[in-house]
Amino acid sequence: MIFGGVFSGLVDRRGAHGKRYEFEPLLCAVMLSMLAGSFSLRKMEAFIDERLEQLNQLFDTAWRKAPSWVGISNFLLSIDEVELESAVRSHACGLSSPPSGRQ
Repeated sequence: MIFGGVFSGLVDRRGAHGKRYEFEPLLCAVMLSMLAGSFSLRKMEAFIDERLEQLNQLFDTAWRKAPSWVGISNFLLSIDEVELESAVRSHACGLSSPPSGRQ
């Protein structure tokens, strides 16, 4: 479970051929690269490649190389954006609480 399991409920719609990289760690790595300022697929690939050892330790994976920018593109296209948004929103609602004295 990564990042409190925010993405663990999402369905992996990739075929068996496209599953070299586990769904949840790859999504988290892509999101981390975007938070670090990588907004092109090639920059996402470079971010993951430069930090591959750290990401392997963080996510308990054994990736030998970073996914290519084409692989990242195919991965992102396979994600249901409504399902992703719903998962993030429900997690955020669970983290927030009303101010004291108000409900």
